[in-house]
Amino acid sequence: MVISSIEISNYKGYRQSGEIKLTSGFNAIVGQNNAGKTALLEAFALQISGKPHRSLETIAYHGAPHDLVSRLKVSFSIEPAEFVSILKSLNNFCLPFPAFQNGEAKFVQALNRPQSLHCVFQNENIQTAELQDLCVIPPNNMGVSVKFNHTSGQFEFVQHPQNFNPPTFLSLQIAQEIRKRIYLFRAQRLSPSQSGITTEPALAPDASNLPAVLHLLQSNVARFRKFNENVRTILPDIWQITTRPINPNAVQINVWTLDPETQREDLAFSISECGTGIGQILGILYVVMTSEFPRIIIIDEPQSFLHPGAIRKLFEILKRYPQHQYIVSTHSPTVITASNPRTVVLVRREGNETKPEVLNMAETREARMLLSEVGARLADVFGADNILWVEGQTEEVCFPRIVEGILKQELLGTEIIGVKQVGDLEGRHAKTILEIYQRLCKGRGLLPPALAFSFDREERTEAELKQFTNDSSGLIQFIPRRTYENFLLNPKAIAVVLSEADKKHGARTDEAAVAKWIDENRTNKEYFNSSLGDWLVGVHGAKLLGDLFEKLTDARVVYDKVKHGAKLTDWVIQNAPSDLSELAAYLKALLKTESK
Repeated sequence: MVISSIEISNYKGYRQSGEIKLTSGFNAIVGQNNAGKTALLEAFALQISGKPHRSLETIAYHGAPHDLVSRLKVSFSIEPAEFVSILKSLNNFCLPFPAFQNGEAKFVQALNRPQSLHCVFQNENIQTAELQDLCVIPPNNMGVSVKFNHTSGQFEFVQHPQNFNPPTFLSLQIAQEIRKRIYLFRAQRLSPSQSGITTEPALAPDASNLPAVLHLLQSNVARFRKFNENVRTILPDIWQITTRPINPNAVQINVWTLDPETQREDLAFSISECGTGIGQILGILYVVMTSEFPRIIIIDEPQSFLHPGAIRKLFEILKRYPQHQYIVSTHSPTVITASNPRTVVLVRREGNETKPEVLNMAETREARMLLSEVGARLADVFGADNILWVEGQTEEVCFPRIVEGILKQELLGTEIIGVKQVGDLEGRHAKTILEIYQRLCKGRGLLPPALAFSFDREERTEAELKQFTNDSSGLIQFIPRRTYENFLLNPKAIAVVLSEADKKHGARTDEAAVAKWIDENRTNKEYFNSSLGDWLVGVHGAKLLGDLFEKLTDARVVYDKVKHGAKLTDWVIQNAPSDLSELAAYLKALLKTESK
């Protein structure tokens, strides 16, 4: 059984969602906070109440009458074996055709093919339900009753027509049964520490009988051992889960955080005394491991109650049970990567309405490929409003400091991320790399749009710079100097950072020594290309700093572009901000899209 599609009307942020299609296996719901992910999960769980959409369009003025009914249209796909199982559990039901109209043959045919069930919910109630094969309204509302004989293992027909009212009654019964097979594990604490003892092995949709079903599971020694192995895989601090009666009518879950070989059950904790997330893990594992037929398992923001390592292990285990349908809401790249969903639904807030969009998975796979081409990961960009791609890790670390320290501007939803393969812009790969950058800029699917790609000028001529910028429609820009380090050639800043790096040797470098070394090597062709412009533009700042650090410390300190570059940047921001004014103006122009 899976939810194949859903349509939401007049519920919370959803005025009219349009049809949202899901698949078997893993489905992810992504979007920013307050975009409407939780409301969508409530709809999938068939737990909508009368919370109508509220906006100027639906309530034109204070006190205006408005529709108070929230609605769902949901379609389920049911495999034959599960369909038969549901009918057996009903015991008695009516079919919408009398026996003399070949009803038995139609019924047998229906049992041997997948079924589609289409339901309409209003608030929390099932309004209508229709099966594709068994919901034709019969002449004169006549039908035949059927019951399942548990002794013979056969369905038995009453051999005379009878009143059939209402004609969709069987479908409604099936819809009610399906509703019990949908589990919503919310982000808040789930810790049903005790419950009444029962002989019913099915977990309730709200997991209220979790202690009781785990108590029953203990009698299946092998399965219970496997259950505990899975728990410990996800949560290594837990040695085992056990249950024990606390009175003749109730049972409690105990969590062992010490080796069971100690035989100290008195030191085990009730689950109510343990951290958030344990209850959800126990409930999820119980359903996936013990359900005879597929279940719909909905997990709300697992990153809010599990750390990344536990998330990855949980989804590794869930993948061993692919018969179930999983629907997971998240804004965590770890969840997306670990679940590798077949379907991703992106929810966005447009004005006062939530707009869901089923993403093209081919584009999502392409996004991951594009990111790998520039040396980035989904975790680097997921959830950002937009991206400013820069030369490398040094710029990734230092540019935000300049934006905040010099421009006094917050980046907010903009991420600054270093590109690892800038060198491929040169030579025969330039056209291919340019195409990759242009596709990254489009910002479709899980990938935020790119504001620009900012690279070092290097030794490119003015004509080459103009050609790259024109070919990329302005997407590729170049900093005003040869390298980023050209903005950090302040002798006093270098002396401070170099002395700190060399202090364990008791050495100190003063500003005059730095200035003298730079002056002596200023016109050295190994560092300076005069065709690029004046010295601050045409010098190779990164190479010069590397050699300067080595020479002035007798090779005791090796220049680290990221670590030392960040320290130099911080010093200049605090003590000589005018040195960075040209670069700050350049960054301000690149970020203009964000400031609009």
